[in-house]
Amino acid sequence: MRRKNLGIRDGLGAPRPHTTVNPRLTALCAATLVTACVAPTEELERPEFLLAAPASVDLGWITTDEPVEGRFDVENVGEVSVVLEGVRVIDGADVRIEDRLDGALLHPGASMEVVIDVEANRSVGDRIAVPFTFEIAGVAPDDARLPIVELRARVSHSGLVAEPNPVTIGPVLYLETQTGTVAIRNLRSTPIDVFALRHAQGRAQYEEAVTRGAFGPLPEVDGGGRIITLAPHDAETFEIDYTSPGGPGEAKEQAVWRVGSCVGDDTCALDIVVQGLPDHDAPSVHLAPGGGVHFGPISVGATVEAELRITNNGRRALDLANARFVGSPEFEAVLFADTKIAPGAELFATFRYTPADVSLDNGELLFETNDPLNRTASVRVTGSGVVLPPCRLDVRPTTIDFGNVDVFATRTMGVVVTSIGTDACVAFDPRIHLAAGVEPLTFYFERAPPTSVTLQPNDVVSYIVTYAPTRPGRHFGALVVRTGPTDSVEIPLRGATPDGQVLSCTPNRTVDLGETVGLSAAIAAGTNASAFAWRIRSGPMNNGAIAADLRPDGPGAEFVPHAVGSYVVEVEVTTTTGTSHTCQTEIEARSTGFAATLTWDGAGDLDLHVHRGASAPWFGPADCHFDNLQPTWDATFPPGAGPNASLDGDDTSGDGPENIRIQTPEIGVPYTIAVGHFERAQRRRARVQVFCGRATSQIDLTSRPFTGDATGACTANDFWTVATVTFTAEAQCVVQTIDAYRTTDEACVAF
Repeated sequence: MRRKNLGIRDGLGAPRPHTTVNPRLTALCAATLVTACVAPTEELERPEFLLAAPASVDLGWITTDEPVEGRFDVENVGEVSVVLEGVRVIDGADVRIEDRLDGALLHPGASMEVVIDVEANRSVGDRIAVPFTFEIAGVAPDDARLPIVELRARVSHSGLVAEPNPVTIGPVLYLETQTGTVAIRNLRSTPIDVFALRHAQGRAQYEEAVTRGAFGPLPEVDGGGRIITLAPHDAETFEIDYTSPGGPGEAKEQAVWRVGSCVGDDTCALDIVVQGLPDHDAPSVHLAPGGGVHFGPISVGATVEAELRITNNGRRALDLANARFVGSPEFEAVLFADTKIAPGAELFATFRYTPADVSLDNGELLFETNDPLNRTASVRVTGSGVVLPPCRLDVRPTTIDFGNVDVFATRTMGVVVTSIGTDACVAFDPRIHLAAGVEPLTFYFERAPPTSVTLQPNDVVSYIVTYAPTRPGRHFGALVVRTGPTDSVEIPLRGATPDGQVLSCTPNRTVDLGETVGLSAAIAAGTNASAFAWRIRSGPMNNGAIAADLRPDGPGAEFVPHAVGSYVVEVEVTTTTGTSHTCQTEIEARSTGFAATLTWDGAGDLDLHVHRGASAPWFGPADCHFDNLQPTWDATFPPGAGPNASLDGDDTSGDGPENIRIQTPEIGVPYTIAVGHFERAQRRRARVQVFCGRATSQIDLTSRPFTGDATGACTANDFWTVATVTFTAEAQCVVQTIDAYRTTDEACVAF
């Protein structure tokens, strides 16, 4: 959980404003030691009394028809002594509160502990929130200065409580098993028999289970379904196993175990929710090419290389071990040692094939991984040796000339090769060679060409090449296709950038809101730079500043737009000869799918929330917020992708922006937007903008000034529910404005 400079609350309610005190009455009260003085005159002449008490008292779990004790402190922060005669329930017929005050005298500046006995009737609900106040001698029951305290508790009608509930097991790697524990506690002062309300063959059974994995067996029961007898206030711990499924599925799997303190009466039942979390963060091995490494027909005596790319598509390090190659001696494998691949990273295994004769050759690469779905990877390697005459080929065009192409732009061209001989032949091992000084990937294959192809007379094969200059100048290379052990065809490649171009910037871009854009400044060959200066020239504003981040790094920079609209980023390059050159990149930031942006009008800590669906409290798994930056709402997509929401960051001290985006919102699912006051944002006004698809803002609302002086997620600070957004099509939504306020404490326990 995020820790946000948590302050310490004194637990006392805010003092009420003072009224003017009649000094003669104050002196009289002090002299006679009376406990409360009420002047029979106007308000301004009344002696002041003022009590400080907590806004709420939480008893935790209680059971019905048994009293429970509560304690809290009250302080006299007024100017006269008072007599506390008792407490009085304002609204709560199903809850009885008895105090032990007995006319306690409380002097100015003193505090005392108040002890109350609370008993809830059977008719009470699962939660209670009962306001009560104090009875003070000489003060009217409806006096506005009397502090109000809210009594809170969760009620167990069965007398049982499960801790934790739900029981969450995991994350668990696919096909592996972990164990969770749950304690069933007796809240009552008498013993309780705990029954399994569903059982078979001597064991408790789940009431329901929605899972592709498996939850382990529940405890044994006797013939009447009894699991155990709990002594007063005693607890028993039970273990439950969860085995994760063999592949992606639901983000959370669930079963319900129902127990009770009686049989045949739902009012004495307790539902224990058991949740299993498959570990979608597991490492995932991906091989390219996926079907193996196939050289095809290769002329006897020729040597050809091919690579196998091994990528970790998971979200945890991929371990590779015990790599070995078995097969024909015509293959040579350059393998990797035992190693780790970081998420998103890759490595290569290289194979060389030199057929010694006319034959079909096979091999296999084997290695072990910690990918739970692919513990042992197997890669086939094949090739065939052939003896064919060298190819006679017609190449059109004979040279691939790309002409002038702007720096960072691309142009793609192709060459068609036709066999004009009378016999079959083999064209194989196509490669691009770059001239000295040409940057890597200036010329590259647009799509992977065939490693080897057998050409009958008049057969053709095409090779597609892309030119992508990364710096001004003229560039040269060659496309080389082998036709025998020592024979090949060479097609020259050449391209250039426009004359006189000394400095080039990344071409204009259209990007999604919040996307990181890589920018580059390229200077012509023979020109040396002494300094690079990056700046944002223009863009959408937020509270007097351009709503974007720019992180320069020499000839490169990263740019992140935080508002929809057009930006201009400029770089100025100073050369070693003292000349300066500038160029600009225009960036259009657009909204895709769903986007919500929060800003506010000064320093403080406000938090943006987006809640999926219309159930479950805020600050939980269904809520994308500071403690759940990238919730996994659909495990078939990685975090922040598809229907999974993503919060770009938590601004704890500034004025935003905070952005939450969903690339592909679910049709028909309501998304509710809210803003919570975490701390230090009293009197701040928040602005929320909502975007659907690539249209302009669907909603632009400003809050009232936020209230509350507490710190934390569940406090008496304001929680502003802004609106609900429901998509009816991929880029169309319906927005229902709510614009309602409650406390963050209330949002923590209810939607």
